[in-house]
Parts: sequence; C-alpha cells; structure tokens
Amino acid sequence: MVLNIQILRGIAAALVIWVHAQELIVRDVLPHSIKQFGYGGVDLFFVISGFIMVHITKNRNINIFELMKKRIYRIAPLYYLFTLAALSAILLKGLDNGPMVDIGDTIRSLTFIPFEKEDGRLYPIYYLGWTLNYEMFFYSIFGVSLLFHKHIRVAFISIILIILSIVGIFIENLSDHGVLAFFYTRPIVLDFVVGMLIAVCVPVPGRSSNAVPWWGCLAVGTAWFVFGGEFFVIGSIPVAPPTDTFFRFGVPSGLIVAGAAGLERSQTRIGTALMQRAGDASYSIYLSHYFFVASVIAVVDQLALGDPLRLLLAPITTMLSIAVGFCTYHLLERPLAGDLGIYRRFWRHGRATVKSKEERISDG
Repeated sequence: MVLNIQILRGIAAALVIWVHAQELIVRDVLPHSIKQFGYGGVDLFFVISGFIMVHITKNRNINIFELMKKRIYRIAPLYYLFTLAALSAILLKGLDNGPMVDIGDTIRSLTFIPFEKEDGRLYPIYYLGWTLNYEMFFYSIFGVSLLFHKHIRVAFISIILIILSIVGIFIENLSDHGVLAFFYTRPIVLDFVVGMLIAVCVPVPGRSSNAVPWWGCLAVGTAWFVFGGEFFVIGSIPVAPPTDTFFRFGVPSGLIVAGAAGLERSQTRIGTALMQRAGDASYSIYLSHYFFVASVIAVVDQLALGDPLRLLLAPITTMLSIAVGFCTYHLLERPLAGDLGIYRRFWRHGRATVKSKEERISDG
C-alpha cells in the first residue's frame, strides 16, 4: 500500500462532498476558487486509479479475468446497494404519478453503460455512478493490456486513451455519434494516462533521499488545483457531467500525485493516520455522502434556516458525511466483501452483555 496515495484518496472524497455540500449555501458569498476546486476530486480519483492499477500489477502475473473479477467485486456490491436505494426513492416519489423507472436505464446503470438520463444529462440511476462508468471502461482497457508484455502495457493504454481524446475534439454533440462515442472521448480520460505515467516514472517502493523537489511538486500542484481557474476555465458545453477538466484539474492532480509518490520514496508522510483511514474508506465516503447531504438540505429547507446558519452547516455537513462514510465502510462495504468481523464482535458483545445481566439477576 502506498500510504500517501491512500491519504489523497480520502482528500479526493472530501472534495467531492464539498461540491454537493455547497448547495446548502444559497447566496453567492464564497470566493470562486473555494467554490470550484471541489470539482477536481473526480480528476484526482482518476489520476490515482491510473497510478494504482500500474502499481498493483507491475510485479504480478495476473490475467484479464482475474483483474476484472476483483474490480467488479470491489465496485459492484456497494454501488448496487445504493442504486437500489435510489430506485426505491424514485418509486416512492412516483407513487402518485405512475412508474418513473425505465428497465433499460436500470440495466444500463447496473452494467456501467452510460446513457442520457435526461436531456443533456449523462447520469445513471444513482447519480454518482457516472464516475464508475469511466473507471470500468479504464479497467477493461487495462485488462486487455495484460495480454501484452508489462513493458508496453502503459504505452498501449495511453495510445488508446490519447486517440480517444483526440477523436473527441470532433464530437461536440451527443447527436453526432451517440452517447457512448461522446462519453468515452472526453478529455477527462487523460487523467488515467497521467496516473499511469507517474507510476512508471516515480515507482514506489523506492528510495529518494531528497524530499524538497517532491514538496515543491506537491505545492505547485495544490496551488494550480485551487487557483487554476483563473487560467484554465471549464468549458460550458450543454452536457453534464463536466468532463473537459483535464487542464483545469487533471494536470495539477498529476503533480499532486507525483509529489505524494515522491515523498513516499523519501519516507515522508503528507497526512495523519486518520486521513489514511479516510482513504481506506474513500469509496464508501464517496457513494454514501449524497444521500446524507441531500437529507440535510431537505431538513434545512424545511426549517427555512437563514444564510449564516446555512454557510456554517456546509463544512459541518462535509465532516459529518465523512463520518457517515466511515460507518458505511465498516457496516456495509467490508461485510459485502466478506469481512464480517464487525458483526461477529457485535454478536459476541451482545452475548456477553446478556450473560452478564443474567448473572446479576441470579446473584440478586
């Protein structure tokens, strides 16, 4: 495990939460850079994915079927659970107006195939799953690359993704060649290329005695990530989600990941143990936060809270969402992966409590 990269995963999840928690703030009171940089959480996730896939396969003899099985077992169970929750919410909302769920859309959501959910909106049933469509696409190409020698895998994948992004220059509308052609030729796919190249150029484990250049790389990447909107503007195409974020967030994410990997080589940590655990739980944090944030917004709207309280609640909601994600990780994600330890501990504790109570009663 690359601990610094795990810490970045937790940061990426928090950034995505911040995007949605800002919906609590009605008035435009935040600086533009503070409002926008949360959108880069997805790019940071994608760069990390490219790095991790190269890192975990470079010294292992693994085939495409084994890799895809592990990736599906890692991603699908929890995502399916939240998709089911989203479907239930949609069905309950549509009880008075008839069915609001399309079977075809449901199947496409569960099989990670992008589609146009509403006019110009390329989202699955559970909104956050659009990023997983990209992840599974990348894993599929990576799986094919395992058929080749390990020294040419990164070049093979990089060429494919670069060609797709170039083709995307000529596909400006969904109607040009369809949703799939549009979705998978967006510049955001280059984030995976950046992550893979970092894994090749800054391999971990390794040893580097001088941490200063890597701190510089991390600092430049962070400054670009936060304030780069002054120079690189996200395009305003009438299609969501925004996927032309490579120069705005993808490149600085690459600098951040490279800095973190380089610091790992020099035995330098960039965060705390708690941040590392947030990285371990980042997938659960990512998937669970939307329900929690939406619930907070609904309650705040119902109570008609004023602007100052709403502004205060935005960062608080972000922190609480991370806590909810930790609970989701331990209570759902790990058990779905076969780790039932927490429930065994609950069972043993419950039995011990009952036994202790019975003994006190008999003694009395």
